[in-house]
Amino acid sequence: MKILAFAMALVIALCGIVSASEKDVCEGVDEKFISRHIEIPSFQIVSKRNAYSLCETIIKAEGDYIPMYVSKEGDFLILGEMFSSKVHISRESVLKHERKAFEANKEALDKAVAFTYVPKGATTEVLYFITDPQCPHCENAKGRVREIADKKGLELRVIFFPISSLSRDKAIKGICSKMTYEDYLIGKYAGVNCPEGQEKIEASMKIGRKLKVGGVPTFLTSKGLILEGFNAQGLESL
Repeated sequence: MKILAFAMALVIALCGIVSASEKDVCEGVDEKFISRHIEIPSFQIVSKRNAYSLCETIIKAEGDYIPMYVSKEGDFLILGEMFSSKVHISRESVLKHERKAFEANKEALDKAVAFTYVPKGATTEVLYFITDPQCPHCENAKGRVREIADKKGLELRVIFFPISSLSRDKAIKGICSKMTYEDYLIGKYAGVNCPEGQEKIEASMKIGRKLKVGGVPTFLTSKGLILEGFNAQGLESL
């Protein structure tokens, strides 16, 4: 009984020590500290919090949010993602910042929308579809994207992000002709060059570069979730 009582007292004491240490587990974790452990050319810390006796630190580098975990003693740094009981701890933290970034860029995104597709019935979510008129992967995906939009009740907002001058010319003509998703499906870019189309493409290129769009197709939800490339299963799970 004495041994049991001593063990219980020890557990309580240790729990007290852990709780006390967790209050300042992020103390001293700054850009200088991180640079001492890992070489990252340019970054900023966007958040810090206690997570399972480690300091979860989210940094932003080249437009990406990267999670890392630092020991209380500061003797090691883990770069990567944390899971606990099938919960993606790191992803939840990163999503908070991605949502904030989306809200900050939503107005600019909407100004860049070339045309919209709204399925019949109630819509549950907005999906931005960033594409290029000359992109073969986009051409292969566009029909399936609409099928998913119909199935999931997604409002599609299409943004042209032309890579070449030919793509740019087609995109501008499409915008100037007030093209619809049906026109997009059959490749109908029947308009002529106009100031509205040029301004729309300038806006789309600007927001695309800001969001670090690395290729097309790219999909973005109003929750800030991003999917690069077309994957039907991945798109349905957004």
